Amino acid sequence: MQKMKWKNYLCYFVIFILLGTAVTVKPSISKAEESDVNITLLGTADIHGRFMPWDYALDGANTSGSLTQLYTVIKKVRQENPNTILVDAGDTIQGNSVELFNDQPQSPMMVAMNAMEYDAWAFGNHEFNFGLDTLKKVSEQYKGKTLAGNIYKENGERFLPAYTIVEKDGIKVGIIGMNTPMISDFEKGTDHLDGLVVKNPVEETKKAIKELEGKVDVMVGVMHMGLENENGIPGTGVQDIANACPELSAIFAAHMHKLVKKEVVNGVIITEPDKYGTHISRIDLTFTKQDGKLVLKDKTATAIPVKNTDGTTVVSDPTLEDTLTPFHEYARGDANVVVAQLKGRNLVPENEIKGIPSVQIQETPLSDFFHEVMLYYSKADVVAHQIDNDNARLDVGPIKKKDIAYNYQYALGEITV
Repeated sequence: MQKMKWKNYLCYFVIFILLGTAVTVKPSISKAEESDVNITLLGTADIHGRFMPWDYALDGANTSGSLTQLYTVIKKVRQENPNTILVDAGDTIQGNSVELFNDQPQSPMMVAMNAMEYDAWAFGNHEFNFGLDTLKKVSEQYKGKTLAGNIYKENGERFLPAYTIVEKDGIKVGIIGMNTPMISDFEKGTDHLDGLVVKNPVEETKKAIKELEGKVDVMVGVMHMGLENENGIPGTGVQDIANACPELSAIFAAHMHKLVKKEVVNGVIITEPDKYGTHISRIDLTFTKQDGKLVLKDKTATAIPVKNTDGTTVVSDPTLEDTLTPFHEYARGDANVVVAQLKGRNLVPENEIKGIPSVQIQETPLSDFFHEVMLYYSKADVVAHQIDNDNARLDVGPIKKKDIAYNYQYALGEITV
């Protein structure tokens, strides 16, 4: 009888232990269900034709930044977090001789962006430099989503969508794209915006947010605008958008060619990756489940440089570089086309004072040459220009296309007084 009692006690004890074990399993399952989800967004901007680490004006290597180098960084981040979204904030198809391919079957920028699997591309002001037909031809080669939420057709329809939704690991991310309203001024006097109306990006972002409400878990801006207002004009900087739209979790800025690792305005994180592919912005969003709902738990931002701390630079992705080599060779060939012969003397004298470029402080035959060309082709009464290259030179001998581009790298517009 006593033995039976102990057997019963032992059975009860075993059952109790088993039940206890079963009870302790439940919290661990619940914890797994409530685990965090991390979403990474990478953003490029103002690449300006740097599809490979080469300066086609100089016809020489330039490893300070390019898409092929950024792709090495992007692939590493994607390995760390498969839940990665890639966006571009514009000024993509102008600069570094990439315009050569506007009338070609393919643009190297579109080939690269497709290979890199960009999710969205918000147009910048320089996308409109060549007219709408060229923009349409080039941008239609891109397989991702193109955005320009504050540009409308005259009939009231949007020129391009204001947003797209990208889902990663169950998280729906609304990406809103806007362009600087200054394009109306930049393209004044041309037909590049014919049939289009450029609206206030602050108000258009508000409108896009309302359209996205209830459809996404988080909203991020991809804006071709700088942090601060341009020339003091309200509504031209993303600070104004952040102040008016706290629903945004973060904004990728662009346009001003500045490095902004992380700024916070009205609770909205802002980052800008400088220019020419020297950096890529990174935003990390951490979500958790609370009462069955996804909640943004944490967010942070930074900018990853192509130049390493030891002075070396990130190596190009070899596969992408191979893909782009035909475009590279074509651009180099064009840069070396001889267009004229210079006889007599060099057009820029040696610097009289070391470190002070003569071309910047005195009249030179080179500046006279540019003035004569501008007067002849513009038919204007007065012209002005800036030689923005401290090392400008044009020596006796054959003049190649790259020599002109090297000495006069950026053209501004008309000024009427």
